[in-house]
Amino acid sequence: MIKLFVGGLPPEVRELDLVQLIAIYGEVQSIKVIRDKLTEKCKGYAFLEMKNYEDAKNVIMSLSGELFKRNALFFNIVEEKPKLDRVVFNKNSSKPKDLNPQKTKRPRKRIALETNKISPYPTIKDQS
Repeated sequence: MIKLFVGGLPPEVRELDLVQLIAIYGEVQSIKVIRDKLTEKCKGYAFLEMKNYEDAKNVIMSLSGELFKRNALFFNIVEEKPKLDRVVFNKNSSKPKDLNPQKTKRPRKRIALETNKISPYPTIKDQS
């Protein structure tokens, strides 16, 4: 699958509108319109996955610069970045930090609450 970036989208665009427009030029596997969390309006771009490189190239060649709801569309192929192993170092050490440490739990100190007859609020006594 080839991932494409689509820019120049109007705020009122729907996923169905894009699929209907793009499906003529190639098979769309998935689509994600990026929306504002508060207003639910499109931020002007989306990501879609095409079945193969030929379909993606056909969409780019056919629709780049075309008007869609008064906006000019543009497309880019998204390069997949290789995932790198993440290494975290301790602040004062040159040794890598263990990302999944098995922490031991410290026993909790027991305290007893006593009510004071003068004050309705409890006082804390340390029972060590």
